[in-house]
Amino acid sequence: MRYQKEQAARAKTNPATGQPRSTAETRAAMRRGDPSALPRRDQGPERKLARDWVDSRRMLSNYLLLLFPLMIISIQIPMLNFVVLAIFLALLGEWYITGRRIKALAAQRGIEQTRGGPMALGFYAGSRAYMPRRWRMPAPQVTVGDKI
Repeated sequence: MRYQKEQAARAKTNPATGQPRSTAETRAAMRRGDPSALPRRDQGPERKLARDWVDSRRMLSNYLLLLFPLMIISIQIPMLNFVVLAIFLALLGEWYITGRRIKALAAQRGIEQTRGGPMALGFYAGSRAYMPRRWRMPAPQVTVGDKI
């Protein structure tokens, strides 16, 4: 609890001047990936690697939001429930594999292993992957196709 209060206080002040940040400054700092403004779930070198890895690739998860209209249509066509379930299970598998790849890449680069296993990192990467690029926070620092 104490750590969270300290983190919130740090995010609200500008590290260069020590002055309180406005909401717009905080949002801009978060958008550009300033570590002092990031929420705890986005902090750390392993999470940055995961963000960059996801932002540089096209994944099946990028199209997860298209699954929801299919779920609504499946109310009228019950056979589509199996398709929706199969796609969702494939997404879970993709997230697990993504987590393992990012963990291996982090170990190869000597980045310290932090909280959780490959599934936790995979869910973090997956939750970033299914958001459209312009909605992601912090904003993507790499383009699709960049070498990570």
